[in-house]
Amino acid sequence: MKSDYLKIPDYRKLEIQVLKSYKSERNHLMLNILYWSGLRVFELVKLTPRQQIYEESFLDIIGKRKKQREVHIPDGLNDLMKKYTMMNLLKLDQPFFHRTGKHQDSMISITTRAVEQFMKRNNFPNPHFFRHSFSVNTIKKTRNIKFLQDQLGHDDITTTLVYLKYISYKEEKKSINEMYQSSDLS
Repeated sequence: MKSDYLKIPDYRKLEIQVLKSYKSERNHLMLNILYWSGLRVFELVKLTPRQQIYEESFLDIIGKRKKQREVHIPDGLNDLMKKYTMMNLLKLDQPFFHRTGKHQDSMISITTRAVEQFMKRNNFPNPHFFRHSFSVNTIKKTRNIKFLQDQLGHDDITTTLVYLKYISYKEEKKSINEMYQSSDLS
């Protein structure tokens, strides 16, 4: 793989491939949530409709060390999740990607394995790759390190600062020029 993150146009190609190859709304939704939210795999496999705050386009996530955070998601992903919930008649506390019941731990394990197998089949290093791709694309677009820290649920900003290296001099210069052109100085 040439890049250590998946750029948006490359993701769109992968998304089309997934829809053609797997014909699975489930896999398509899993892929979209991982790529557009930055969730960890363990957060994804436990995700329920109750955690989706539809009116505001965010997810109420319980992450590492049971830390709660709001993860903002694109409106299109929000709509896709709502549609999936209705089509599959999911109950509020029913995980999106597996059935609940007495074997819930094994179902979480099976769902996690399915994500890992998908990654391997498509030559991605690991499921965390989508979280990393989300982070790089977000910092390149927003330049807002605090927003990214909150989205990812990092306690320490230095953990998030690693993503600043992906902003090139050329991109910084373009931002400065755009700012200048939009001011009264031009």
